[in-house]
Amino acid sequence: MRGRRLALVTSLAAVAALVVVGVISLGSRDSQKQPGGLDRAGSAGSQAGAVGRIAVLPGCTPTQGAPVAASVADEGRQPNRSVQAARIRYPGPAAATSGWHRLVHDLDSCPGTQLLSLRAVHGIGAAADLVTLRRPADHAVQTVQVAMARSGQFVGSVVVRTASGWPLPPAQVVDLLAKVMERCPSSGCDASTYEIATASLPSHQPTGFLADIDLPVFAAVTAPWAATGLSQPTQNPAATPCDQADFRRAGARSVHSRSYLVPTDVSVSPAFGLDETVGRFANAGAATAFVKKVSATLASCSARDLSMQARRMGSFALQSNGVEETGQAWQVSVHTSKSAVQMFRMALVRRGDQVAQVRFTPAHGADVSPRVFLALARRAADRLPSR
Repeated sequence: MRGRRLALVTSLAAVAALVVVGVISLGSRDSQKQPGGLDRAGSAGSQAGAVGRIAVLPGCTPTQGAPVAASVADEGRQPNRSVQAARIRYPGPAAATSGWHRLVHDLDSCPGTQLLSLRAVHGIGAAADLVTLRRPADHAVQTVQVAMARSGQFVGSVVVRTASGWPLPPAQVVDLLAKVMERCPSSGCDASTYEIATASLPSHQPTGFLADIDLPVFAAVTAPWAATGLSQPTQNPAATPCDQADFRRAGARSVHSRSYLVPTDVSVSPAFGLDETVGRFANAGAATAFVKKVSATLASCSARDLSMQARRMGSFALQSNGVEETGQAWQVSVHTSKSAVQMFRMALVRRGDQVAQVRFTPAHGADVSPRVFLALARRAADRLPSR
């Protein structure tokens, strides 16, 4: 199970690959006018043995196979939402299993997408998952929910794309998947027939750091994030002028940093980007003391320098896999001149004896709310490994 979960999460191309053949539109009954780049090839889904080739998420690598018809009821059309379903039949279970894993490609084959959550689904086939994503589309940011399952010689999927508003409840998406896999009648499934559980989010990126797919996406930024390699800087790039956090001076060991930029989008300010520094302390107590000291420095920022201001945006404290995770987010403003202000969103997170500092420098049209940034801080804490 752990190996399959790692394979799935280290992939986003599966989002496209699982839905490229045998497409049945639940949001539109006109196969020639399906949204999101779908074309007439989708109509091949009603013909057993036909081959389609449709990339649901632009930029991802599609695959092909022999689809079969799958009757799925219309789930209530909405102008801002489209739903597609597919089921692929393979020669046998072994081929289906190989096909399932063949759909798992490197995350880089599906750039510019943010992974919000992964849920394991139990009760539909031998393997099933629900992935929730965000990605730019048509000068906006849409939410994409992808439910995937493998059972016997079949691999099926449901893709729900919501342009605005709230996405479908996870149970409703999984209900659609169960219909595609013929695990319940067209009238709906009994909610007790399957279980939806939050799954871990491993990554093939450097251990302890945010992955490209963790980072927020923006309608105004068309190019994907690009991460630098790890470095051991003499100065902390994630610190703000207000806190000037120094991991090494505080006694942290194995201090590394990484930057995330959008170098191919010339319309974005050169200052735009995200920096992260991770350090391990002698014990959880030393890590906690470092966070408290930096927090106190931030709280007294304005008293020390009237040109700077730090405002706390939120915090969290919880247990994850038996390890305590804490975090707090700040908004730091620095007056660089009488009329110019540089703003940073910064978080300090701790997981056991490790601390990560994340600094996001927004640009015009590319900023996040305090709630979204705190969620990013929470992901940064999840990425810190346990011993």
